[in-house]
Amino acid sequence: MEIWIIALLLMILGILVASPGSSDFKINHMDKKLDRIMEHLGMEEINIVDRLHLIIQ
Repeated sequence: MEIWIIALLLMILGILVASPGSSDFKINHMDKKLDRIMEHLGMEEINIVDRLHLIIQ
C-alpha cells in the first residue's frame, strides 16, 4: 500500500515540475518587479552585451 502512495506522490511531483507555465509566470513576475524597482530608483535598462563590448575594446 505504501508503494502506491509513493508512486502517486512521484507522479504529482513530476507533473508540477514539468509544467512550463509555472516557471514562465514566475520569471515574468520577477521581471515586472525588477522593472518597477529600477523605475523607482531612476535607473535605465542597459544592454549588457553592448556594455561588455565597450569594456573589452
